[in-house]
Parts: sequence; C-alpha cells; structure tokens
Amino acid sequence: MPQALQSFCIVPDAYRHISRLINAFYGVYPDVAREFVKTPKISGRIAVSLNSDDWVNKTLEVKYLVMAIYRASPSVWLKILARLTVSMGGLDLANLYKKVEESVTSDLPESE
Repeated sequence: MPQALQSFCIVPDAYRHISRLINAFYGVYPDVAREFVKTPKISGRIAVSLNSDDWVNKTLEVKYLVMAIYRASPSVWLKILARLTVSMGGLDLANLYKKVEESVTSDLPESE
C-alpha cells in the first residue's frame, strides 16, 4: 500500500469512492481504517481538496466522506477540520457526528 499512497489524489468526484474505501476498511478491520485516514498523505490531501476544490454541488458526497472519516477516527477528522479554511456551514456536522455515533453503537453486540 505505500506505493499507492504516493500517488493518492482526491477530487470531489471521488469523495464517495474514498468514503466507501474507508468504510470497507472499517467493516473488516477498524484499525486499518483508522491508520489509513491517519496517514499524513491521506488526511493532508483530503484537507487540501476540501480547501481548494469546488465541492458545493457535491455536498452529499462530502457528508459521506466526513462520516466515514469520523467513524474511522474522530480525532483525525477534527484535525482535518481544524486545517480547513472553507466554511463547512452548509453541513450539519453535529447531526453527522450523531448519525455516526448511533450507527457505531447499533453495530455493537447486544449485552446479555
């Protein structure tokens, strides 16, 4: 995977694909998803894309991306968010966080 990380790029049209990749990693091994988003090249390029690419018409894709990153590692998402110079005001981040937390909680096995 290190070679693939060297050429990793992200654009708004790929946000949904990247979120699916993160969610697939999370579904199999949550630690892999966490390490993937934590990789400076990945988190850095996501921040650069959100700051510089026109994603206004891709807000649904951005929501999926935010939720996937937040699910994998809330602290990584908050670091990315701190690096953003664009407004995320069009997104209800608190609601997205709540949806993620509810979905993670519902994935836990029921206690007996």
